[in-house]
Amino acid sequence: MLDRIVGAIGRFGYRRRYLVAVLALILLIGVTVLQSFAVISFSYSDYNKVTDVFPEDDTLVIIYDNVDEGKIAEIAAGLMKDPHVTSLRSYATTLGLQMNTAELAATAGIDEAFIKTLFYIKEHGTATNGMTFTAFINFVASDAFLNNQLFADKIDAATRAQLLQTKSLVNTVAAGTELDAASLAATFGMDAQQVSGIFGMMGGVQTMSIENFVNAMLGMAEQDPAAVAPEQLAGLQQMKGLVTLATSPQALTPEQLVAMFPVESDMLNADTVALLCLMYEAQLADMSGKTLALYDFFIFITTDVLQNPTFAPFFDEESKATMLGAKETMESGKAQLIGAAHSRMIVTLDHVPESDEMYDFYSALEAELDEKLEGDYYLVGSSAMSNELSKTFKGEYLMISIITAVAIFVVVCVTFKKVFVSALLVCIIECAVFVTMSVMTVASFSMYFLALLVVQCVLMGAMVDYGILFSNYYVEVRREYPVETALPEVLKRSVRAIATSALILISITFVCGWFMVGAVASILAALCLGSFAALMLVLFALPSLLAIFDKVIVKEKKE
Repeated sequence: MLDRIVGAIGRFGYRRRYLVAVLALILLIGVTVLQSFAVISFSYSDYNKVTDVFPEDDTLVIIYDNVDEGKIAEIAAGLMKDPHVTSLRSYATTLGLQMNTAELAATAGIDEAFIKTLFYIKEHGTATNGMTFTAFINFVASDAFLNNQLFADKIDAATRAQLLQTKSLVNTVAAGTELDAASLAATFGMDAQQVSGIFGMMGGVQTMSIENFVNAMLGMAEQDPAAVAPEQLAGLQQMKGLVTLATSPQALTPEQLVAMFPVESDMLNADTVALLCLMYEAQLADMSGKTLALYDFFIFITTDVLQNPTFAPFFDEESKATMLGAKETMESGKAQLIGAAHSRMIVTLDHVPESDEMYDFYSALEAELDEKLEGDYYLVGSSAMSNELSKTFKGEYLMISIITAVAIFVVVCVTFKKVFVSALLVCIIECAVFVTMSVMTVASFSMYFLALLVVQCVLMGAMVDYGILFSNYYVEVRREYPVETALPEVLKRSVRAIATSALILISITFVCGWFMVGAVASILAALCLGSFAALMLVLFALPSLLAIFDKVIVKEKKE
């Protein structure tokens, strides 16, 4: 039965050899043109139901030289404006992000006044110019001190009340405010009538400043010691010292301020007052344009601030442990983003894979990186690979195809000494590859580039053997039979070997490809289709072409 079928195919191949040759030529030209429109896919994601709900992220990693770190923030800002950039991580946008005092205070959870102080210390050091007595009193009785998280829990209600009372008194003295007899009496703890009598002795004035009143009372005591009681005299002398301090423009050192401070408090020691002086100077300084990286800020705190005896008492052990832990975390994070010579930026994209929009994004990105970066850079990721392959694959594939064809042509020529047959076989197998690509094009399927390469390699390396086998049988049969009866005999002798081997390859790739998924299924499907096309061309096109060029082939054999 099989012999009758292949015999009929052989006779048809000879009788209609020119028609078959024309059809083969049309097929070759058609698939050569059609395959040029094939969509080559350079990425492949295995489908699963999870991706319907949670699509896979497309991660792009930009690796650049460390010398370009200062320019990355600007590039990152531009990338974040792209609607397809869903997230971006780099040193410049995370640990190296420049923040002002308010932003750092919100991020670190520390009072902004203290952040400003740290900025000031980092720039100017811990040396302080001191403060005037009046400025100091106003500062410690303000919210900057009383409600500061570093000091608030160390100030009791009595001390708070004393500070506010002292502030009011010092400001009254410094301003030279005139008080009536009742107010002065309350301030000095005297009888209001006694103060009114003193007003009368001063020419009947109705009000006096604290400074003038103190001077008048001390003058009276000097003229008539019995006029002022000893305890009143001590209070007046103390008030005289306060008046001198309140009206003096001279800045006092932290030690002097502690010694002259009228309110007793265990926490107001020289270190605390030095810190308060620095906080005061930081508030007066212009910090509007000052920024500091988050990483540098924590390194400064843990390295300089926590080790400084002036600041260390204000941090409990838990706070210190938290900051040291944050430092270790940041150092680890920095090591993941900045290496010895190169750094990296990690960008998450949501482009449609291998779309024009994605390729336009990479084109613009590469242009910007070329313009702004001095050193080399590398783009790593599946979409980056697709973009790179899209620019070079067709040219490289053409070169690979030519080299493969030439190599197989040379090997066949050297081994079998059949120049024309070698060229004919290479054309047939390449036609099978083009048929595979054309079918994919017509079916609107993209062809995975690895599948294309595998089909090219397997068909060129394996299916050409069937053509060689058929050609050898043809030359041998032609010694016994004329050309018109040679083809049926050749098919009878070769079809079992060729069909058995080819059908095994076709069936195995078909079955495995049916049950496989992803890239493996794509490769097996393309290989199955290509093998089938090659088998059909060897069995139906090659016999007719050998018969047409019989004189050339037989002559080659004789030579």
